[in-house]
Amino acid sequence: MIASRLQIVVNASHKAGFSTIGAFLFALFTEYEGKYAGHASLAHRISAFIRNSMHLPQHTTEPAPINVTPTTALTCDSVSSGVPKTMPTDPWLGVTIALLALLHLRYTYAIIFPTIVGIFLFMCNANRDIISMLSRMGMSIAYSTILSSLHVLASDADTQLRAFGASLDTTAPAFQIFDNVNKMRRTWQQSLGHRDELKSGTAATLVKLEDVTPGALEVEPLLQNIAKKERKNLTVDILQCDVDWSNLRGIGSATVLRAWLKHIPRLARFRTTVEDLFATTYAKHPLRLRKSEVHSMRSTDIDEPTTRGAKKSAV
Repeated sequence: MIASRLQIVVNASHKAGFSTIGAFLFALFTEYEGKYAGHASLAHRISAFIRNSMHLPQHTTEPAPINVTPTTALTCDSVSSGVPKTMPTDPWLGVTIALLALLHLRYTYAIIFPTIVGIFLFMCNANRDIISMLSRMGMSIAYSTILSSLHVLASDADTQLRAFGASLDTTAPAFQIFDNVNKMRRTWQQSLGHRDELKSGTAATLVKLEDVTPGALEVEPLLQNIAKKERKNLTVDILQCDVDWSNLRGIGSATVLRAWLKHIPRLARFRTTVEDLFATTYAKHPLRLRKSEVHSMRSTDIDEPTTRGAKKSAV
Protein backbone atom coordinates (compact mmCIF):
# COMPACT_ATOMS: atom_id res chain seq x y z
CA MET A 1 0.00 0.00 0.00
CA ILE A 2 2.84 2.37 0.85
CA ALA A 3 4.56 1.49 -2.42
CA SER A 4 1.41 2.38 -4.35
CA ARG A 5 1.12 5.70 -2.54
CA LEU A 6 4.78 6.43 -3.30
CA GLN A 7 4.23 5.68 -7.00
CA ILE A 8 1.15 7.93 -7.12
CA VAL A 9 3.01 10.82 -5.48
CA VAL A 10 6.02 10.45 -7.79
CA ASN A 11 3.88 10.26 -10.94
CA ALA A 12 1.68 13.16 -9.89
CA SER A 13 4.61 15.52 -9.19
CA HIS A 14 6.54 16.28 -12.39
CA LYS A 15 8.88 18.82 -10.89
CA ALA A 16 12.21 17.24 -9.97
CA GLY A 17 12.45 19.14 -6.73
CA PHE A 18 11.00 19.12 -3.24
CA SER A 19 7.97 16.99 -4.07
CA THR A 20 10.08 14.20 -5.53
CA ILE A 21 12.57 14.32 -2.66
CA GLY A 22 9.75 14.39 -0.14
CA ALA A 23 8.15 11.32 -1.72
CA PHE A 24 11.43 9.45 -1.66
CA LEU A 25 12.16 10.36 1.97
CA PHE A 26 8.61 9.37 2.92
CA ALA A 27 9.17 5.85 1.61
CA LEU A 28 12.71 5.68 2.99
CA PHE A 29 11.68 6.72 6.53
CA THR A 30 8.77 4.29 6.48
CA GLU A 31 11.04 1.40 5.67
CA TYR A 32 13.74 2.71 8.02
CA GLU A 33 11.42 2.38 11.01
CA GLY A 34 10.92 -1.31 10.22
CA LYS A 35 7.19 -1.26 9.61
CA TYR A 36 7.61 -2.37 5.97
CA ALA A 37 11.08 -3.87 6.11
CA GLY A 38 9.85 -7.04 4.40
CA HIS A 39 8.11 -5.17 1.60
CA ALA A 40 10.20 -6.21 -1.42
CA SER A 41 8.22 -4.07 -3.83
CA LEU A 42 8.98 -0.91 -1.86
CA ALA A 43 12.72 -1.62 -1.86
CA HIS A 44 12.59 -2.33 -5.58
CA ARG A 45 10.79 0.93 -6.32
CA ILE A 46 13.26 2.94 -4.26
CA SER A 47 16.28 1.38 -5.98
CA ALA A 48 14.68 1.85 -9.40
CA PHE A 49 13.87 5.45 -8.51
CA ILE A 50 17.53 6.21 -7.72
CA ARG A 51 18.75 4.28 -10.76
CA ASN A 52 16.45 6.19 -13.10
CA SER A 53 17.40 9.50 -11.48
CA MET A 54 21.10 8.79 -12.02
CA HIS A 55 20.60 7.67 -15.63
CA LEU A 56 22.41 10.05 -17.98
CA PRO A 57 20.46 11.18 -21.07
CA GLN A 58 21.70 10.09 -24.50
CA HIS A 59 23.29 12.71 -26.74
CA THR A 60 20.82 14.07 -29.24
CA THR A 61 20.81 16.92 -31.70
CA GLU A 62 17.16 17.71 -31.15
CA PRO A 63 16.56 20.89 -29.13
CA ALA A 64 14.89 20.61 -25.77
CA PRO A 65 11.17 21.41 -25.82
CA ILE A 66 10.25 24.89 -24.67
CA ASN A 67 6.79 24.17 -23.36
CA VAL A 68 6.22 20.85 -21.65
CA THR A 69 2.70 19.84 -20.80
CA PRO A 70 2.84 17.57 -17.75
CA THR A 71 0.47 14.66 -17.50
CA THR A 72 -1.50 14.05 -14.35
CA ALA A 73 -2.46 10.45 -15.01
CA LEU A 74 -2.01 8.31 -11.92
CA THR A 75 -0.67 4.86 -12.63
CA CYS A 76 1.11 2.17 -10.66
CA ASP A 77 2.10 -0.08 -13.60
CA SER A 78 5.54 1.40 -14.28
CA VAL A 79 8.26 2.93 -12.18
CA SER A 80 8.74 6.67 -12.81
CA SER A 81 11.63 8.90 -11.82
CA GLY A 82 9.32 11.82 -11.14
CA VAL A 83 10.34 13.64 -14.34
CA PRO A 84 8.33 13.68 -17.59
CA LYS A 85 9.78 11.54 -20.37
CA THR A 86 10.12 14.55 -22.66
CA MET A 87 12.34 16.34 -20.14
CA PRO A 88 16.03 15.34 -19.82
CA THR A 89 16.72 13.83 -16.41
CA ASP A 90 19.13 15.51 -14.04
CA PRO A 91 22.06 13.24 -13.08
CA TRP A 92 22.51 15.15 -9.82
CA LEU A 93 18.99 14.41 -8.64
CA GLY A 94 19.89 11.01 -7.24
CA VAL A 95 23.01 12.42 -5.60
CA THR A 96 20.97 15.20 -3.97
CA ILE A 97 18.40 12.73 -2.69
CA ALA A 98 21.06 10.44 -1.25
CA LEU A 99 22.83 13.35 0.46
CA LEU A 100 19.60 14.66 1.96
CA ALA A 101 18.69 11.20 3.22
CA LEU A 102 22.10 10.68 4.78
CA LEU A 103 22.09 14.14 6.35
CA HIS A 104 18.58 13.71 7.68
CA LEU A 105 19.35 10.33 9.24
CA ARG A 106 22.92 10.84 10.41
CA TYR A 107 23.67 14.53 10.96
CA THR A 108 22.05 16.03 14.04
CA TYR A 109 22.17 19.67 12.99
CA ALA A 110 20.53 18.93 9.64
CA ILE A 111 17.23 18.36 11.47
CA ILE A 112 17.38 21.28 13.89
CA PHE A 113 14.08 22.71 12.62
CA PRO A 114 12.17 19.39 12.89
CA THR A 115 13.67 19.01 16.37
CA ILE A 116 12.32 22.40 17.45
CA VAL A 117 8.91 21.58 15.97
CA GLY A 118 8.85 18.21 17.71
CA ILE A 119 9.71 19.66 21.12
CA PHE A 120 7.07 22.37 20.61
CA LEU A 121 4.45 19.72 19.83
CA PHE A 122 5.48 17.81 22.96
CA MET A 123 5.06 20.98 25.05
CA CYS A 124 1.57 21.49 23.61
CA ASN A 125 0.52 17.90 24.44
CA ALA A 126 -0.06 17.18 20.77
CA ASN A 127 -1.54 13.82 19.87
CA ARG A 128 0.89 11.07 18.94
CA ASP A 129 -0.81 10.70 15.56
CA ILE A 130 -0.10 14.35 14.74
CA ILE A 131 3.58 13.93 15.61
CA SER A 132 3.74 10.73 13.55
CA MET A 133 2.11 12.41 10.54
CA LEU A 134 4.43 15.42 10.66
CA SER A 135 7.46 13.18 11.07
CA ARG A 136 6.46 11.35 7.88
CA MET A 137 6.38 14.71 6.10
CA GLY A 138 9.81 15.64 7.43
CA MET A 139 8.48 18.57 9.45
CA SER A 140 9.06 16.96 12.85
CA ILE A 141 11.12 14.25 14.46
CA ALA A 142 9.63 11.03 15.77
CA TYR A 143 8.19 10.81 19.27
CA SER A 144 11.00 8.57 20.51
CA THR A 145 13.54 11.05 19.12
CA ILE A 146 11.77 13.87 20.95
CA LEU A 147 12.15 12.03 24.25
CA SER A 148 15.80 11.33 23.48
CA SER A 149 16.41 15.01 22.72
CA LEU A 150 14.81 16.05 26.01
CA HIS A 151 16.99 13.56 27.89
CA VAL A 152 20.08 14.98 26.17
CA LEU A 153 19.12 18.54 27.13
CA ALA A 154 18.52 17.49 30.73
CA SER A 155 21.83 15.64 30.88
CA ASP A 156 23.69 18.65 29.49
CA ALA A 157 22.11 20.97 32.06
CA ASP A 158 22.96 18.50 34.82
CA THR A 159 26.61 18.38 33.72
CA GLN A 160 26.92 22.17 33.70
CA LEU A 161 25.35 22.51 37.13
CA ARG A 162 27.61 19.85 38.62
CA ALA A 163 30.65 21.65 37.23
CA PHE A 164 29.40 24.93 38.66
CA GLY A 165 28.77 23.36 42.06
CA ALA A 166 32.29 21.93 42.14
CA SER A 167 33.79 25.40 41.60
CA LEU A 168 31.39 27.23 43.94
CA ASP A 169 34.11 27.96 46.51
CA THR A 170 36.25 29.82 43.98
CA THR A 171 33.54 31.59 41.98
CA ALA A 172 30.96 34.27 42.68
CA PRO A 173 28.04 33.27 44.92
CA ALA A 174 24.68 32.39 43.41
CA PHE A 175 21.11 31.88 44.47
CA GLN A 176 18.33 29.64 43.22
CA ILE A 177 14.90 30.67 42.03
CA PHE A 178 12.18 28.02 42.21
CA ASP A 179 9.20 28.45 39.90
CA ASN A 180 6.12 26.34 40.34
CA VAL A 181 4.86 24.92 37.04
CA ASN A 182 1.27 23.69 36.73
CA LYS A 183 -0.28 22.17 33.64
CA MET A 184 -3.83 20.90 33.27
CA ARG A 185 -4.28 17.75 31.21
CA ARG A 186 -7.90 17.68 30.09
CA THR A 187 -9.62 14.49 29.01
CA TRP A 188 -11.66 14.27 25.85
CA GLN A 189 -14.69 12.82 27.66
CA GLN A 190 -14.77 12.83 31.43
CA SER A 191 -16.02 9.71 33.15
CA LEU A 192 -15.57 7.93 36.45
CA GLY A 193 -12.10 6.70 35.53
CA HIS A 194 -11.07 9.56 33.24
CA ARG A 195 -10.99 13.11 34.52
CA ASP A 196 -8.91 16.25 34.23
CA GLU A 197 -5.52 15.97 35.91
CA LEU A 198 -3.28 18.75 37.20
CA LYS A 199 0.42 18.12 36.68
CA SER A 200 2.67 20.06 39.07
CA GLY A 201 6.41 20.48 38.86
CA THR A 202 9.32 22.75 39.63
CA ALA A 203 11.53 24.66 37.20
CA ALA A 204 14.57 26.05 39.00
CA THR A 205 16.98 28.73 37.80
CA LEU A 206 20.48 29.47 39.06
CA VAL A 207 21.53 33.15 39.02
CA LYS A 208 25.05 34.37 39.77
CA LEU A 209 25.26 37.35 42.11
CA GLU A 210 27.24 40.48 41.27
CA ASP A 211 29.27 42.65 43.67
CA VAL A 212 28.56 40.45 46.69
CA THR A 213 31.30 40.32 49.29
CA PRO A 214 32.20 37.00 50.96
CA GLY A 215 29.97 36.34 53.94
CA ALA A 216 27.30 38.83 52.90
CA LEU A 217 24.69 36.08 52.77
CA GLU A 218 25.53 34.58 56.14
CA VAL A 219 22.56 34.36 58.48
CA GLU A 220 24.47 34.89 61.75
CA PRO A 221 24.87 38.71 61.45
CA LEU A 222 21.17 38.98 60.66
CA LEU A 223 20.21 36.99 63.74
CA GLN A 224 22.51 39.09 65.90
CA ASN A 225 20.93 42.35 64.70
CA ILE A 226 17.48 40.95 65.37
CA ALA A 227 18.52 39.94 68.88
CA LYS A 228 19.75 43.50 69.63
CA LYS A 229 16.22 44.88 68.98
CA GLU A 230 17.59 48.21 67.78
CA ARG A 231 14.66 48.56 65.45
CA LYS A 232 12.45 49.76 68.30
CA ASN A 233 14.47 53.00 68.44
CA LEU A 234 13.35 54.01 64.94
CA THR A 235 10.70 56.76 64.79
CA VAL A 236 8.91 58.56 61.99
CA ASP A 237 10.96 61.74 62.58
CA ILE A 238 14.23 59.84 62.24
CA LEU A 239 13.08 58.25 58.99
CA GLN A 240 11.93 61.61 57.55
CA CYS A 241 15.23 63.27 58.41
CA ASP A 242 17.07 60.47 56.63
CA VAL A 243 15.35 61.30 53.31
CA ASP A 244 17.09 63.79 50.97
CA TRP A 245 14.00 65.73 49.95
CA SER A 246 15.82 68.12 47.61
CA ASN A 247 17.23 65.23 45.61
CA LEU A 248 13.81 63.55 45.54
CA ARG A 249 12.12 66.73 44.24
CA GLY A 250 14.82 67.11 41.59
CA ILE A 251 14.27 63.55 40.38
CA GLY A 252 10.52 64.18 40.14
CA SER A 253 11.04 67.38 38.13
CA ALA A 254 13.51 65.68 35.78
CA THR A 255 11.05 62.83 35.25
CA VAL A 256 8.35 65.32 34.21
CA LEU A 257 10.81 66.97 31.81
CA ARG A 258 11.64 63.58 30.31
CA ALA A 259 7.92 62.97 29.67
CA TRP A 260 7.63 66.36 27.94
CA LEU A 261 10.61 65.58 25.71
CA LYS A 262 8.98 62.31 24.71
CA HIS A 263 5.67 63.83 23.63
CA ILE A 264 6.72 67.33 22.44
CA PRO A 265 9.03 67.18 19.40
CA ARG A 266 10.04 70.87 19.66
CA LEU A 267 11.78 70.17 22.98
CA ALA A 268 13.91 67.36 21.60
CA ARG A 269 17.03 69.57 21.55
CA PHE A 270 17.04 69.59 25.37
CA ARG A 271 17.15 65.78 25.65
CA THR A 272 20.91 65.63 26.30
CA THR A 273 20.70 68.19 29.11
CA VAL A 274 17.85 66.38 30.84
CA GLU A 275 19.55 62.99 30.61
CA ASP A 276 22.71 64.48 32.14
CA LEU A 277 20.67 65.37 35.25
CA PHE A 278 20.02 61.68 35.88
CA ALA A 279 23.63 60.71 35.11
CA THR A 280 25.38 63.38 37.24
CA THR A 281 23.33 65.69 39.47
CA TYR A 282 20.76 63.26 40.85
CA ALA A 283 22.85 60.07 40.62
CA LYS A 284 23.57 58.88 44.17
CA HIS A 285 24.21 55.16 43.88
CA PRO A 286 24.61 54.39 40.17
CA LEU A 287 24.80 50.73 39.23
CA ARG A 288 27.17 49.58 36.54
CA LEU A 289 25.63 47.99 33.50
CA ARG A 290 25.94 44.25 33.50
CA LYS A 291 24.22 41.18 32.20
CA SER A 292 23.19 38.58 34.72
CA GLU A 293 24.50 35.07 34.21
CA VAL A 294 21.58 32.67 34.39
CA HIS A 295 21.66 28.86 34.26
CA SER A 296 18.48 26.84 33.76
CA MET A 297 18.36 23.80 35.98
CA ARG A 298 16.65 20.52 35.25
CA SER A 299 12.88 20.51 35.60
CA THR A 300 11.47 18.08 38.13
CA ASP A 301 8.06 16.71 39.09
CA ILE A 302 8.38 18.04 42.65
CA ASP A 303 5.20 19.78 43.85
CA GLU A 304 6.90 22.87 45.25
CA PRO A 305 3.80 24.57 46.84
CA THR A 306 3.54 21.82 49.46
CA THR A 307 5.75 21.85 52.55
CA ARG A 308 7.35 18.53 51.70
CA GLY A 309 7.89 19.61 48.10
CA ALA A 310 9.48 22.92 49.12
CA LYS A 311 11.92 21.07 51.37
CA LYS A 312 12.75 18.59 48.63
CA SER A 313 13.32 21.40 46.12
CA ALA A 314 15.67 23.27 48.44
CA VAL A 315 17.67 20.14 49.25
